[in-house]
Amino acid sequence: MSDRRPETADARPNKRARTIGVKPYTRDPRLWLEDGNIILVVLVGDAPGSERLGFRVHHGILALNAEFFNDLVNFAQPGESCTEDGVQLLELQDNAFALRDFLYALYINGFFVPAHTVIDFDTLSNILQMATKYLCSQLRMRVVEHLCAIYPST
Repeated sequence: MSDRRPETADARPNKRARTIGVKPYTRDPRLWLEDGNIILVVLVGDAPGSERLGFRVHHGILALNAEFFNDLVNFAQPGESCTEDGVQLLELQDNAFALRDFLYALYINGFFVPAHTVIDFDTLSNILQMATKYLCSQLRMRVVEHLCAIYPST
């Protein structure tokens, strides 16, 4: 079945897909995976015009671990998403370091092993915030368990 409309004198041309200019960004050296199928872009600083950082990762990995990214595919409208080299680009309003910590924790299998390894509090806080925001319950639970192990209540 063809998407083309019949060629008639009063037929309106098909709408063109919206194209959104991709603002320049720097590729994260560790989390730019050539076989990734989604690029997450965030600002490095809080000021307007700050440097932007891109992470090329796998939508499937994100969707398996975080409900937000699983549902994301249901809201994508054809022609409304921004792409670069055929890969969907998604701009997020997160801190670059927090997102990097979150992605590392998702991708690095032994991130919390052994359980009593001291991971700095800022990193754990970043992961906890991102896991909560993106509805990543398993990772959130691992962070809480890790915090309880290294900061016992008694």
